[in-house]
Amino acid sequence: TSIDLSNQSLTTNFNFLDDFINLESLFLGDNQISIIDFLLSGLNLKQLTIQSNLIESINLTNLIKLEIFNGFDNLITTIDFSNNVKLENIQLVSNRLTGVLSFVNLNLLNEVRTQGNPLLTGLVLTNCTSLVTLIAHNCIIDTLTDLNNCTVLETLEIYNNNLTSLDVTANVNIKNLWYLGRSSYKLNTIDLLQNTLLETLNLGQNNFVSIHLSNNLSLVTLRLFSCLLTALDISNNILLLDVRIHNNQLSNLVNSQLLVDLDTHGLSNGYFQSSIFGGGTLTTAGLAAKAALLLKGWTIVGL
Repeated sequence: TSIDLSNQSLTTNFNFLDDFINLESLFLGDNQISIIDFLLSGLNLKQLTIQSNLIESINLTNLIKLEIFNGFDNLITTIDFSNNVKLENIQLVSNRLTGVLSFVNLNLLNEVRTQGNPLLTGLVLTNCTSLVTLIAHNCIIDTLTDLNNCTVLETLEIYNNNLTSLDVTANVNIKNLWYLGRSSYKLNTIDLLQNTLLETLNLGQNNFVSIHLSNNLSLVTLRLFSCLLTALDISNNILLLDVRIHNNQLSNLVNSQLLVDLDTHGLSNGYFQSSIFGGGTLTTAGLAAKAALLLKGWTIVGL
């Protein structure tokens, strides 16, 4: 059974829903609901959508069959998922989550989105062995406890948080990794040698002096702008089509070699943005590679 009461200007008084003991999907999005005080007997509910309301708290204890929870755009400060071991998808974007949010033992959990919670300081991912997508940017997260349990993780987007270190060596299936540093919360190093499936890497605004990408043969998008890089080797990254590495400390010689490598890779219609640190111009080989790339439809900015 499914009930859709979305966008009905509803506020309170949903006790009648307790009578629907076979209810599996309930949609209450886009209303003005502030209190959820029903579902005491909603033991068969598998999907609950309450996005875009005014809800500050919700008790999910009795919803032991819940698989999908969408609480996007509310005022939720804390929430307990310890009884909801069948959860596969959690959406808590743009709430007021405070402190550390736990997903312990949710081993069926596939996707989590918690971005836009400016007081959220940490996530606990113990035994989240099925997690594929974790998006949690624009918080103040400084700990990702047991991220190494998430061995099938493919997307990790956690930019604009308070991390100063990040270990993804156990996340060998990761394809998309985003962490943009901010103010004093920047990464100095990162080990990507085990992440051979990486396709998109966005680690701009960090403090990397160097980064090793020799094992990341699937990289298509590389963004390392506004770091402290003095060297960069992309000779093995033959699939690169989007490279943004401006505002580093890359010399004319390094930039020239990067252009030569991209030209050697032979791809067309890419984008390359960089800048020369310390003066100087591209070498003869660099200028020739730039001209060849432009003929292949590449956009080259800053050189």
